[in-house]
Amino acid sequence: FEPDAPHPAGKYFSERFRSQLPLEYHMATWIGQQAAGFIERNAQQPFVLFASSKEPHPPFTSPFNDLYDPESLPVEENFRRFPDGHSLFNRVRADFWMQSQYGGDTHHGRRAAGPHFDLATEAGFRQMRSNYYGCVS
Repeated sequence: FEPDAPHPAGKYFSERFRSQLPLEYHMATWIGQQAAGFIERNAQQPFVLFASSKEPHPPFTSPFNDLYDPESLPVEENFRRFPDGHSLFNRVRADFWMQSQYGGDTHHGRRAAGPHFDLATEAGFRQMRSNYYGCVS
């Protein structure tokens, strides 16, 4: 594989590129294999193991993006509704994120790598949830 994204120091593998790798080359697969190997090698002695993966965080992409049909996933009755007694802080934060469109051009002021999720719509929310479920499957 060759890095696909420009960087001042050269090139690097973008999130989009990494997310489209086959399962056997995916970062989560490698981390899982390394953790399993460590456990096997150290099974006879006490140890602490911390294994962390990018998933399930934005851009919510994995080899299992198509595992769940977005239309089949439930959307709770409280979708786009504020709970009784919510604080102003929580309302402002929720308004910000619900008006956000993750993907496309920018996210948090940087170019986004993943698919477009219009979180103001039920369809966009369903698609993001479908991808999230794929990340944790």
